Amino acid sequence: MTTAEDLRDEGIATSQAATPEGQKLTFDTIIQLYADSGEPFTSDSLRADWDAAHVAESARGGLSRGAATRGVIVPTGAYVQSTHPKTHAHPVRQWIGAQWHREDVAS
Repeated sequence: MTTAEDLRDEGIATSQAATPEGQKLTFDTIIQLYADSGEPFTSDSLRADWDAAHVAESARGGLSRGAATRGVIVPTGAYVQSTHPKTHAHPVRQWIGAQWHREDVAS
């Protein structure tokens, strides 16, 4: 039986396979700049840079997931209301560069 996760992963793999290597490199460069800043960000924060660099919209989710899997970015645990019209004010995950992430530790 195919699970929702399997279907998601298959879709991501298909999209990434169709994404030119130059777009992937550009995406990684942009997300690394935001990760290095130490400031929390969302996909809305990156959208203008991705648009200017012509990174395919269909590849962005999978490439973001790849950055998280590689440990470049981590979720802050917060969701914020999107400001982009295409998302219709839905909550979007907030990220931060992995080197800036701190776990709350109970003492």
